[in-house]
Amino acid sequence: MNAMAHIDWMHLCELAYFDRQSRLCIVGMTTHFVLPSLPIRLRQIMIVARVADARPGERLDVGFGLATPAGVWISPNSSDDVHVEVTGEHVLVTLRDVPFQEEGAHRFGIQLGAHQLATVDVPVVIMPASQPAEFH
Repeated sequence: MNAMAHIDWMHLCELAYFDRQSRLCIVGMTTHFVLPSLPIRLRQIMIVARVADARPGERLDVGFGLATPAGVWISPNSSDDVHVEVTGEHVLVTLRDVPFQEEGAHRFGIQLGAHQLATVDVPVVIMPASQPAEFH
């Protein structure tokens, strides 16, 4: 039985691109967001994923989703807010004006075909108000 294309790994980052030698470069890998306040929109973030077991020349049907901590899946406001690029064995998803309304784990997902969904959970927390320094 042939293996189906699937997401081997994925990361959230500030920027992902291919350099002149076709090496994948990932800048600012993100494991959580500490935000000054909510609601807020992040100007741009990216998801980079490696696809394993894709057949050469296979067209990948790629979808994207974002779930709030309450489990509600939301979509971009416009087609300009998400850009999906499939390059070789990698998928790069650029997200613009990403809305955050609440604290908690936000789930970013990439779907291949109808049944294969890979996700990464990224906690969103509010930056604590700065406390005055104590003098002795």
